[in-house]
Amino acid sequence: AYGFSRFKIAGEADLLFFILSTRMLPPVVVAIPMFLMYRMVGLNDSHIGLIILYVAFNLSFSVWLMKGFMDEIPKEYEEAALVDGYT
Repeated sequence: AYGFSRFKIAGEADLLFFILSTRMLPPVVVAIPMFLMYRMVGLNDSHIGLIILYVAFNLSFSVWLMKGFMDEIPKEYEEAALVDGYT
């Protein structure tokens, strides 16, 4: 999200749309394939399996939300922090 907000990236709008388009599918559509894949890998009934699943479903929304937040922060704050010793 920081990279999208602060740097010019070729095809930025397309990349952001691709990231956000993963939220357009209902989770029910992905549930059975994910279950079958988890069963093959051996992640059924494990904490790490749930962590991976939650991160995969929520990362796109988090990137979109954080980009909107970071767009509102002036770049002068970062420049002032660099002058004060922020690395």
